[in-house]
Amino acid sequence: MSLIGAIPTITWIPITMVLVSSLFYGAVFIIAFGVWYAVSLATMAGIRNIDPAYYDVAKVLGSNEKQLITKVTLPMAMPNIFAGLTQGMSTACTALIVAEMIGVESPAWVGM
Repeated sequence: MSLIGAIPTITWIPITMVLVSSLFYGAVFIIAFGVWYAVSLATMAGIRNIDPAYYDVAKVLGSNEKQLITKVTLPMAMPNIFAGLTQGMSTACTALIVAEMIGVESPAWVGM
């Protein structure tokens, strides 16, 4: 993942134009790919930074695996997930501008 993510999102546009027949779907793929990388890295960092004591306390209080994820992991990682979404938004906007420069027409609902 670190190898693919080190390549800027905009450099994937020519490859996607060759592989995907529709410019619109290619642009959607590029934007989703750029956002996915930022969010997944931030999520992994958020999960890794959770203090193991929180899991120990939840287990002592009788939490099962599902509750560990929904009550401990997700709430503790949420600030990092939103930070990744913020970074992904800038990548998505940049990729959208470049995609429109190469001729992808935005659907009518984007401007609303």
